[in-house]
Amino acid sequence: MSSFLRPSRKKLAVTPAEFSKLRPTRNPLVEWKKSGEHDIVVTVRRPKSPRSDLAAKIFMVPDKKKFRLDEIGSLVWGLSDGKHTCKEIVETLCRKYKYVRREAEVSLMSYMQTLSARNLIGFVKSSQSGEQETESA
Repeated sequence: MSSFLRPSRKKLAVTPAEFSKLRPTRNPLVEWKKSGEHDIVVTVRRPKSPRSDLAAKIFMVPDKKKFRLDEIGSLVWGLSDGKHTCKEIVETLCRKYKYVRREAEVSLMSYMQTLSARNLIGFVKSSQSGEQETESA
């Protein structure tokens, strides 16, 4: 089973300096598509198993859940490809939307924690030897 499917109970405690080096990566099991000029719709399907199917019938849980991301959320989602660091995303937000750097860092950190808590993204960090490690927040 993929590590993206297992929610982590512990919070990822990182300093702002460590956060700036992380590379957010979209969950490959999550579907997404552009909706309109700037918005993105993210669709998460409920895992299928006899036990979850029974629980879904009893508690009327839908097969999928959709999240609509606004223009800024969609920009962040698009840059969460494992290639861009959080620092680069902050710089893009500051440049495009004229944010103060500290405001952009705090907002992005909070938004990334929300996406991570919903298992929509994970983080890749580069180790000192140059290889990459995957970490779920």
